[in-house]
Amino acid sequence: MSSAVSSVISALRQLSPRPGPEKVLAEDVRAALTRAGLLVTSEAQLKEGRVDLRVQGTAIELKVQGSPASVLRQLQKYGRDETVVDVVLVTSSAKLRSMPATVEGKPLHVVWLPRL
Repeated sequence: MSSAVSSVISALRQLSPRPGPEKVLAEDVRAALTRAGLLVTSEAQLKEGRVDLRVQGTAIELKVQGSPASVLRQLQKYGRDETVVDVVLVTSSAKLRSMPATVEGKPLHVVWLPRL
């Protein structure tokens, strides 16, 4: 596990996100990562589209809804990008908690943030 993804996961595990749409989750996640001293890029351009957030080589996708199959297809695009080292899915959806350990040969970490 890269040091960037370890720092990202550590910061996110301390987060209690506010209820609301994905935009609110994005604000909360961005703030938590910034408080942890991480340099966060929003809507980072990759070879096949944009990822919600990026910290160094870690692509961070935020999802509050969506089917597991469609989310996995999106994560696979990020895994194909040669500049991405790790992929993190941050979700408040219980149905998105179960994902494969890798996408396109790169580690995939799921951080489930249930919202009250």
